[in-house]
Amino acid sequence: MKKALRAIYMAMAALVFLGGCASNPVQESMASFDRAYIPALMLTAKKDNTGQNIMAVKQLKLEWNLFRSRNPGLADEGGSAQGVEGLIMKADGLMNIGKYREAHKTLVKIEKIMREARVAAGIVYFPDRLAEFHDVMEEIVAVASKSPARVSILMPDAISAWRVVQKARFNRGFFRFTSDQKERLRKLIDDEAQLLKALLAAAVSNDRKKVAGLANEVMAKYTTIYRMFGNFQGASLGG
Repeated sequence: MKKALRAIYMAMAALVFLGGCASNPVQESMASFDRAYIPALMLTAKKDNTGQNIMAVKQLKLEWNLFRSRNPGLADEGGSAQGVEGLIMKADGLMNIGKYREAHKTLVKIEKIMREARVAAGIVYFPDRLAEFHDVMEEIVAVASKSPARVSILMPDAISAWRVVQKARFNRGFFRFTSDQKERLRKLIDDEAQLLKALLAAAVSNDRKKVAGLANEVMAKYTTIYRMFGNFQGASLGG
């Protein structure tokens, strides 16, 4: 896995150099991959008898092949993308035998690999800012109903991470957002900031019930935002 990740770093760095400062082809390619990855990740998080989650993983396999064809540098060093590809294939196999929870856990690892590779290559990518916030919020949700004091300690990190999201530049074309969708995204981001302020206040006042409720609201709002970056129609229709 480490060898694969190291090679992805090198390939992405080369693509950044070749693509210039804007790196538009690279980011567009990543966005296309994430438009398939996000539905696969989210739809495998819970049981689904419609088969949509299975279709989403199949669609992810197709998109990964396209991603590699657009970025041939990832084929260097004896198969640099084996880590990601292996995880996708493993998840697909797990879905075929009905082990969707295990498939979801497998897919989670892909985001971390790709995010670390982008950071190492100096690629600034908007969804990575969301993921960094999610890392903190998972800790908060885990203790929200038990320890408001712990939540109050973690909240500065969450608020700081969300401020980075608020300030981050976002190219709507990469994710095929309409102007209305971009405006909705901005409103949701601002609404999340207000919820975080309320959560901090509840934690400081040691209101355990309110902390638990607000933490769930924050995570639900985050899920709505993150979902916007996926192509769920593609997951439903298989293309």
